[in-house]
Formats: sequence, C-alpha cells, structure tokens
Amino acid sequence: MAPIIKRSSQKENARLLAIVAFTARLEEILRGPIEILPSLADSLRGQISAVGLIPSAAISSKSRELDERATAIWNLTSKHKYNGTLGDELALDWSNYSSKFACDSVVGLPKRSNCENRRPSITESHIEGLKMLPWSVHQFLPSDRHSCLNDVDQGQLGVTEQVVERAASYEQKLQRAVQDGKSRDLASNIRRLSQEYQVLRITLAWRQDRLDLAEILLARLSPEKSAIEPTVAESLADILLEIGRDRAAKHQYTLAIYWLEKAHDVLGSQTPESLSNGAGEIRICILHTMIRVLLKERGEGSIQKAWNIVPELEGESENRVAVSLLKLELFNVDSAATQDYHDVLTQVVRQIHITDTNVKTILHHIHELRRRSTRLTHAVLIVLLTERLLTIGEAAWMEKTLITIIWNFTTSSDLASTPDRLGDLFATIVTTSNVVLGTSATHVAQILILRRIEATYSQGDYDRADLWCCLALQNIFTRSGATNVGKLQRKRLLCALAKSDLVRCCEISHQMSESTRNDSSTRYLLYKLALRCQDVELASECLDVITQQSGTDMTLLYASVLEAQKSGNRQQVILTLTRVCHKTNSLPTPGLHLLALLRLTARMLIQETESQQSHDNKLVEELCKVFEAGVDKLQIEPFPR
Repeated sequence: MAPIIKRSSQKENARLLAIVAFTARLEEILRGPIEILPSLADSLRGQISAVGLIPSAAISSKSRELDERATAIWNLTSKHKYNGTLGDELALDWSNYSSKFACDSVVGLPKRSNCENRRPSITESHIEGLKMLPWSVHQFLPSDRHSCLNDVDQGQLGVTEQVVERAASYEQKLQRAVQDGKSRDLASNIRRLSQEYQVLRITLAWRQDRLDLAEILLARLSPEKSAIEPTVAESLADILLEIGRDRAAKHQYTLAIYWLEKAHDVLGSQTPESLSNGAGEIRICILHTMIRVLLKERGEGSIQKAWNIVPELEGESENRVAVSLLKLELFNVDSAATQDYHDVLTQVVRQIHITDTNVKTILHHIHELRRRSTRLTHAVLIVLLTERLLTIGEAAWMEKTLITIIWNFTTSSDLASTPDRLGDLFATIVTTSNVVLGTSATHVAQILILRRIEATYSQGDYDRADLWCCLALQNIFTRSGATNVGKLQRKRLLCALAKSDLVRCCEISHQMSESTRNDSSTRYLLYKLALRCQDVELASECLDVITQQSGTDMTLLYASVLEAQKSGNRQQVILTLTRVCHKTNSLPTPGLHLLALLRLTARMLIQETESQQSHDNKLVEELCKVFEAGVDKLQIEPFPR
C-alpha cells in the first residue's frame, strides 16, 4: 500500500503547485490589461474544484502563499469592479470566482501567530480558523446586506457546505476547551465566534430549504436570547428577516409571520444602547414587512394585529410618508374609514417628495379613494395640483393630474352639476402660473367634457350644457384647434336655439371665427336662427353656402327644407325646394324621385302665386323652370304605359 500513498501524495503536490502557479499568473493579469480575463473563467473554475480535492495537510505547506494570493485576487477584483473596468456581469463572475478560491484556500488552515517567534496554541489556531469562517462565507453574500448566497443562485452549495463543515470541528473543540476550563480568558471571544458560526449554519439551512433544521439551530443558539452578542443579534435578525421575506414571496404567510416575529424578538432582547445604527433599519424592515404580510394573509385578527404594529413603526421610523402609505393600505381594507383615508392621503400629498414614481403612487391611491367618495377625491386632487405641482412646474405631472380632475368631475353626478367650480380652477391656473395644456392633454380633456355635454344636452338641461361648453373654451385649452372650437360653439348655438334665446344665438354667432361661421353645419344652425328672426337676407346667405358645400351629400339642404316647413314660411319653403331642384337636376341623386319633388315645388309656387293680389314675375319664371325640368326628365325617363 505504500507506493499507492506515495503516488497519491505526489499527485496532490503536483496539483497544489499548479494552483500556486495559476494564482500567481492570475494576480499578474489582474494588475495589468484585463482583456483576456473572460477566457480564464473555465480555468479558474477548474482550479477552484481542484482546491477542494486537496487535503488540508497537503495545503499547509503553501498556506501563507495561498492566503496572500487569495487576498490579492479578491482586492484586485473588487478594485476593477469599483472602477467599472470589468463591467457589471463580468465583475460579478470574477468576484464570485475569486471569493470561492479565497475560501477554499484559507478556511480550515490554522493561521500563523502575529508573533513569528512562537507557535500558536491549538485553541488560538482554532479561534483564528473560526474567525475566517464569516469572512469566507460572506464572500458569497451580496454587498447590499441581503443574506443570499451567490452559490445557491448558481445551484452550487458545495463550497459553502465544505467551509461550514470544516469549521464545525473547530467550534466543537473550542466549546470543549471552554467547558474543561482550559481557555477561560478566551471564553467571551469563543462564545461570540460560536454564535456567529450558528448564524451562518442557520443561513445555510435556509438556503438548503431546511427550515426545520434552521428552527432547531435557532433554539440551540442560546437558551436565553439576551445572552446573544449585540453584533450577532443584528446578523441573526437580518437572516430571520430574509427567511420571512422568502416565505412571504412563496405565499406561506403564516410561516413568514412566525420568522418575522422571531427576528423582532431577537432585536427586542437587546438594549438600544448596545445595538448599532443599522439595527434600527433592520427593525423598521421587520415591522414594515410584518404589516405587509398581515395585509396579504387576511386571517382572523390580521388587520388588527397590523394596526397594533403601526405605533411601534411610527416610533422607530423617521420616514413618516412610508408609514402613512402603509396606513392607506390598511384603511383600504376598511370600507367605513373613508374620511380617515382622505386625511392620511392629504397628509401624504403634502409631505411626499414629488417624483414620477411618487406621483403615480398618489394617483393610484386617489383612484382607490374615488370608489368611496368623488368629492373627497376632488379635494385631494386640488391639494396635489395647487399646493405641490404648480410650484414645481413639471408639465407632464400637471397634465396627468388635471385630466384626472376633469375625469373625476365629468363622471360624477355630484360634481357634474357644478361645472363653474372647475371653471374657477382653470382660471386660477392660467392666471397664477400661465399654464396651458399640451395638444394631447387638451384632446383627452375635451373628449371627457364633450361626453358630459352630450349627456347633459340629451337630458334637456341646456343651461348646464352651455356652461360645460364655455368651460371647454377657456384659455387653458388654447391648443384645442379650430375644428374642436367650432364644434363647441355650434353646441352652444344648439343650446340657445333649444331655449329660443335668439339674443344669445346672435352673440354666439358673432363670437365665431370666419371659417367656423362659413362651415355648412354652422350655416344650417344660422338658417334656423334666420327663420325664427325672419331675417330673409341671412337665410338666403346661409342657403347659398349650404348649397355650395353640399356636393353629393344633400342632407343639410333637405334639413333646411324641413326647417322651412316647420316655420310655416311658404316663401322659404319655395326657396329651399327650388335650390334642391336645381341641385338634383345637375347631379345624379340616388334615392330621390325628382318628378315628385318637381310636382311639390310647382304646387307650392302656384299656391304662393294665387295668394298674391298681383302676380310676381319671378314666381312665374321659377314655375316655368320647374315645368321645363319636368319635361326634360320625362324625355329621359318617360312614364311606363
């Protein structure tokens, strides 16, 4: 068997020499150009695996050199990562690789004493080895305090398990030394290191999905939690917080609450003076997470339990806004707490730092409040717009909020009855800050207002419909465009005609631009006005424009005939009928019986001629034209015999 041992030893030594040579080359590369680093990734993985196969006894001869190399590689990789020369993804890979190499190279090796002239005792060696455990394992922990192992993310627990396994024997021997009274002077140091070791074992058990083992280790950590060292207590609470978050992410809310309560108890057992500033952050995170988990659990008494945590969180946290947002989520569960919801949301609006994300958060809660009360929602929106956003001057935020105000106002039966309140707001905005809505925002706002106008008009509430039209024509909508302005002015004209307010009709028509006034739709409404005012000149002018713009679509010209018939003005009926006859005689009009139209026109002309004491030559000439048009039509399409 001797030759086999010898060959095995030679193989291990050769492997060790190869590792030492590779680390020297790697350190040299990291100190110079780094272009070839990606090509060395596979080689480094192989060297890491090789280290794990070499017994500690074989490594001891090169322990100092491996220690120095591992430290140098780690520092150089961290430097490149900080400077950004590796890139985020590459830096993460090399940090992981170098940290694993450092762990496998140094953990489990008795450290040399600071004094080169004496050999360290066995207890001191074990203490030094145990001190290396947190350093080694924490190379796998991200730097943002979240306790999650990079090895686990890659599906590899081998290195971490190996490190903890090597440290287990150290911890047992140290505990035995304390019990035998051999190391009383080092008892406190050993106790702290042993507790750190247990915390890391709990972390590993969690990442192995062995929460039953983690619970046993937690119970074994100390019979009295007050005996835990403050620094260890902070680390333990942090790990338990992460376990609670992990369970919550997996929808295991009861388990999540259990581990979060354990984390809270660990910190609660320590005196405030003994804890660092970071402990306060951990406590706040624990309380915050507990409330969120209780909200999701929705079990019996969960909401009340969450409310019981709020006072403690308010006492711990300086961020009042975060606590208020949690309160909003709790109020959201209670449909009866509408006024409380409004009060807290108003407080948040006045205190929160305005950013794009925070504006979206506020608007989200405003939509939640709207389900309960549109009036309270309007009050919060006014505070947001006038007290916060107008002073900042960010157009996108103001437009989004103003459109929300208009939407809330136009879709609420309570608020829609008082459009003048919205008008006062628009006037105040333009006067104080000279703000006008952009084209897209104006388009959206006017669509919302037009819907309310149509709904109000269909209900016969013409005064309020006219107020909504005036609202949409305010200066804040200067970018609405001539087409939309014309549409709103015609709607105002319809409201005035419906109320038979001829004076208001004239005022509105004079306010129109020339292009809007000469639009065929506007001319039709003005023709109705002319019939009621018996303004022959205006009626003739309107008919001229309607006839010219009708083209093949003669809908408005037919409507003018009907309006003339309703008014009982025979002259206007004749005038419109003759326009229709001339138009249809020159253009093919499907669906219209021209001979029937000519007979009706001739009958009206004869009646008008007979009603006059002296014959009007113009009427006679027009009657002749009608008969001539009828003859021409019969020649083209004779009656069937």
